[in-house]
Amino acid sequence: MKKAGIVVNGYYTSDTYGKQVDRIKTEFERKGIKPVIWKNNRAVDESTVFPFERAFFLDKDIVLARTMERKGIKLVNSALSIEISDDKGKTYVELFDKVRQQETIVRPKKYFYEKDERYLNEVAEKLGFPMVGKASRGSFGEQVELIKDINALYDFDERLGTTDGIFQKFRRESKGRSYRIICIGGKAVGAMELESENDFRSNAAKGGIGIAKEIGKEFLSEAEKAVSILGLGYCGVDMFCDEPVIIEVNSNAYFNEFESKTGINVAAKCVEYILKGENK
Repeated sequence: MKKAGIVVNGYYTSDTYGKQVDRIKTEFERKGIKPVIWKNNRAVDESTVFPFERAFFLDKDIVLARTMERKGIKLVNSALSIEISDDKGKTYVELFDKVRQQETIVRPKKYFYEKDERYLNEVAEKLGFPMVGKASRGSFGEQVELIKDINALYDFDERLGTTDGIFQKFRRESKGRSYRIICIGGKAVGAMELESENDFRSNAAKGGIGIAKEIGKEFLSEAEKAVSILGLGYCGVDMFCDEPVIIEVNSNAYFNEFESKTGINVAAKCVEYILKGENK
């Protein structure tokens, strides 16, 4: 019998996170496998022996993921793919000229904060207002803001401080709407449309309502292309609704709402993929 694990963050709890872990655990057990739940708040060193051969890595602890890989553990997703997709700037550069993305400017690396009006005015000239400002790392639409004028841009930049970030052209045609495409093993398994009436962000955490959606092949193709480039075994790809343009790629996307609205058993498909050992 193959030994399998589910790697989670020991410092984060939520009902949604817990349900996701339970769903994956249940599908492993249906295959006759009792998975080990491994929390990242355990002391790990060179002598550590992990009690599984492959695992669903439901965290963004890159060092732990790389440690497990060095120990021969097969992970979905790989440490490198998580590292790139968890950073919006790195994702943008990795996909640059290969898939369609919204016009983006990556914020320069800062070691101390100093207001740079010349740079910010240049960003404003290139992207116009309103524009979208994002911290490079974050989930649930947090630290994502609609910036309406130059003073708001100055304020957002100051709040970011030395945090990495990006600026993007605002897409009015898809305000409050997006597609979430779940991909497993490089293939799209289904799609859901998210829509918010009260926020330019469509995230479910911000009140976005999901519905199952049949979308065009060009959207699925562009999503699969991005996933292939990033080397992700499991992920959610967010796209605008008016055109097949990538918003972002989530390496450990929540699928509870997706399963509920589409009827697709994402957890079972993930477990099947992990057990086949096809992850990159």
